[in-house]
Amino acid sequence: MYELGVRRCLSELVENLKIVENSRLPDAEKQNRLQALERVRANVLAHADALDNLLFQRRPARRTSVPMTTPNAGASAPAN
Repeated sequence: MYELGVRRCLSELVENLKIVENSRLPDAEKQNRLQALERVRANVLAHADALDNLLFQRRPARRTSVPMTTPNAGASAPAN
């Protein structure tokens, strides 16, 4: 679910990058804004990676809470 939020945020960032690149701002101002947008993009991706890692670490923890036993090779099937 968080993936949709990240995608939307990144697509909005791309739109804003295009707007700034196509603007008639002075070059210095344009570069400042592009750098700020790049920092925002890096921040969003870093947070998404951290969340992904956290979710990945919790997944095995949930799996180990259910006891899983493997059948013994020497055990025979129950007789009727």
